[in-house]
Amino acid sequence: MSQRRFTDSRGKEWYAYIVVVTPGAAIMEPAFSHHVRKTKTYLAFDSAGERRRLSPFPIEWEDARLEELERLLGLATVTNRSASL
Repeated sequence: MSQRRFTDSRGKEWYAYIVVVTPGAAIMEPAFSHHVRKTKTYLAFDSAGERRRLSPFPIEWEDARLEELERLLGLATVTNRSASL
């Protein structure tokens, strides 16, 4: 899993990573099942006391410059840490 730590221009440290959620997938389900499940994928930003999500996430975010990461952070939606997926 790709992940990055960075400090924004205000001095706040962030941890960014991709989250992929496939709701209701059974552990023993055949690989070529006829069931199609919608997958939720987003870029998560976590810091002390705050979490944000950005969906869809930019493909090359891992190599983005600090200024671009901060711009993406600004586009992300603030969420509750206990928010359901």
